[in-house]
Amino acid sequence: MTTKILVFHPKLDQSCANVAMMRAAQALPDVELIDMVGLYAGKPVDVVQETRRLLEGTPVLVAATAGNLAEAYTPAGQNFFSLPALLQPLEATAYRCKLPWYPPFLAYRANKLDAAELEALGQEYCAYLECWMRERPARLTVV
Repeated sequence: MTTKILVFHPKLDQSCANVAMMRAAQALPDVELIDMVGLYAGKPVDVVQETRRLLEGTPVLVAATAGNLAEAYTPAGQNFFSLPALLQPLEATAYRCKLPWYPPFLAYRANKLDAAELEALGQEYCAYLECWMRERPARLTVV
């Protein structure tokens, strides 16, 4: 079964972290990457096609990158809420649509990583995906 990675970064060409994660994920078997912003740039979303991608019961794994430090996503930090808390509207939507939600893959300092850290991020994301794919019967991941 194919794992579909839906990429939603608005400026993918400027996101070294997301590109590193995508490049690493492409090396995995049965992975399909879909640049959703590029696919629908300036065009209306094909609701029928996208509904087919998300059949009821399809598990969802969100991968999110943040430019700030993890500490910024605390009540004492600049963003006040944790990154998982900020993702709760997506989790609520998944629940409403009967799409099983799994703990997200989170990366911080995304725009501050050097080449070695980007390589490590890609490997960590791959390892997370491989583990998740072994445990889940039907697969979908959203980046």
